[in-house]
Amino acid sequence: LDAHARPHLIHLNRCKGVRLVDFRVRQSPFWCVHLYRSQDIVVRGLDISAMRQNNDGVDIEMSRNVTIENCHFNQGDDAIVLKAGRNREAYLTGEPTENVTIRNCTADKALTFITIGSEISGSVRHVRAYDCRARAVDKVIHIKTNERRGGEICDIDSRHIHCDSARIVVVIQAD
Repeated sequence: LDAHARPHLIHLNRCKGVRLVDFRVRQSPFWCVHLYRSQDIVVRGLDISAMRQNNDGVDIEMSRNVTIENCHFNQGDDAIVLKAGRNREAYLTGEPTENVTIRNCTADKALTFITIGSEISGSVRHVRAYDCRARAVDKVIHIKTNERRGGEICDIDSRHIHCDSARIVVVIQAD
């Protein structure tokens, strides 16, 4: 184990029916909340602030039926990230991230409000994001992958995401 590795603050691994409701997260050493291979998860009313590098607010990976609502983000990296594993592991398990709803969330500061990728080998699909606000972000939505990771990104619907200041609204990047 690397003695210098930065852990996730909250890591749910293969969990079902968990509710993370109404609390504050401050200065996590790495990703603040990581949902890994989990299902039927609700993240509601969290106030997350962590300003280091790689300080994503909520990372959803190979998980399904996830709702993130009424959350507030102030991040050194991305506010919400949807991933689906990478390379061989994700191809073999075939577990997508799917059926994700993001609503009534605010990012006061973040590199990106919603990122999809770059780990998407298992695919990301059926995502709804609406009635949100991105105040000071570099990008509002960033979809990224590369030819080695494959996977499918489909059925992404975003509506009523108000942006006060962003360098780029939507970027699709394939390296």
